[in-house]
Amino acid sequence: MIRTSHRIRGRIRNIALVREEDPRRWREVSFFLVFLLSLAAPVLFDVTQQTRYVRTRYAIEALRSEMSELDQQYLKLRIERASLESLDLVSQRARRELALVPAEAGARIVVPRPPRPARREGPDAGTAPERIVAFLHAEAGNGWRASGDQRASLGAEERRRSHER
Repeated sequence: MIRTSHRIRGRIRNIALVREEDPRRWREVSFFLVFLLSLAAPVLFDVTQQTRYVRTRYAIEALRSEMSELDQQYLKLRIERASLESLDLVSQRARRELALVPAEAGARIVVPRPPRPARREGPDAGTAPERIVAFLHAEAGNGWRASGDQRASLGAEERRRSHER
């Protein structure tokens, strides 16, 4: 028995097997892939649209919060501006920082114009006292008069002007 099985093995020659490609298989695979893609495309489209929607909502909320913060800042600045423009505060600052006192009734005061500095641009042109002095010079007949050293220099200026006339 051993010899017979050996004889059979000797006669059989195994060669490398090559699997033939069936063109129908590629059609089936491609059809399956197209079917999966047609099922997945609407889902992917919906996911991308939802993502865009969520991003847009976040951007809108960020802009709304920024707008709210800017509105609050604007209101604070308006309140600060109104408080800085109050006549009582301007009067106190004029007395304290510029040593100005209210004019007597019926007094006529001539305030000389200071030399014009180089022109600056923007809202912060000049320091606060310079802006106050410029404002007071522009509003020369508003009832304020200078005190102390300023009064002496103004008196000299008035005498010089009266001699020129």
